[in-house]
Amino acid sequence: MVLSRIRRALARALWPDPTARLEEAVGSEIAALRKEMVSGRHPARLIPPRELLVLPRETAERLSRERVRPLYLGDHRALSTMLARYKFFTDTRDVGFATHLLTDGYWEMWLTQFMAKTIKEGMLVLDVGANFGYYSVLMADLVGPKGKVIALEPNPNASQAAEASLSINGFRDRSTVIQAAVSDQSGTVMLRVPHTEPKNAMIVPEGHTSPDADVIPVPAVTLDEVCRDQRVDFIKIDAEGGEYNIFKGMQAILKRDRPKMILEFNANRAHAEPLLQMVLGAYGSLNCLGFDGEVHHVTPERVMSENFGEDWLLFLE
Repeated sequence: MVLSRIRRALARALWPDPTARLEEAVGSEIAALRKEMVSGRHPARLIPPRELLVLPRETAERLSRERVRPLYLGDHRALSTMLARYKFFTDTRDVGFATHLLTDGYWEMWLTQFMAKTIKEGMLVLDVGANFGYYSVLMADLVGPKGKVIALEPNPNASQAAEASLSINGFRDRSTVIQAAVSDQSGTVMLRVPHTEPKNAMIVPEGHTSPDADVIPVPAVTLDEVCRDQRVDFIKIDAEGGEYNIFKGMQAILKRDRPKMILEFNANRAHAEPLLQMVLGAYGSLNCLGFDGEVHHVTPERVMSENFGEDWLLFLE
């Protein structure tokens, strides 16, 4: 059966043997799957990422839903269509993220379209807290063959899936996945990975235990170490409370490059006030990205008090 061959080939691709070529592992089965994904009553044309700029948000969401083609590979692994264009691996145990990708084919369309508008060809971009690599895949297409994406994700399961998605879409040569947490110093840290919400993984103190999560040791790096001799143009940071230490570990990048940045900020997290002061010291003012996909000026007072406990997406430039 074709589906059996696909399942076996892609199961190997999700956790690839580093000595094997992904293209050889998948072969003709992927070509058959791609034909099936775009067949039927919907047009076969793939949506170029820049076209997301001109499509109304509702239209982009509708097209993604219409063309999503989930395929279960076994052992909690699935392949689906992302943004009516890309092949994307995920974990079916993931309730908060994978359910949306498998049924809708997109995630946070307001931020997706903003990325398509902001990231240019030839850029070096960082995806900090890459999770399963949704934004990493989009970024890799947007920067083109002369650009580079560095995705950093400490969860081994998610980082391996992100690497497989980047490779299967043809972005291996322009992307690097680093399986590590990002902090203010290199070493080893403990990572709490919720069983059904791996996107909410966070660094915890040594000795921490949790009945509904795995707590595992993972390596830690700083952004200044990762990009010591490289100009950084754009960064997305979503690290579930680790943003303060991440900022402490990227002072050289901020002084040298002052890259554009999407930063998740929550006033209810530890070190929120000193983090905000570091942000203001580096960028001088604050903007936020709204659910309307537009950038709005915002004051520090609003960020610290309004919708307390909820996430802001700060846009810094």
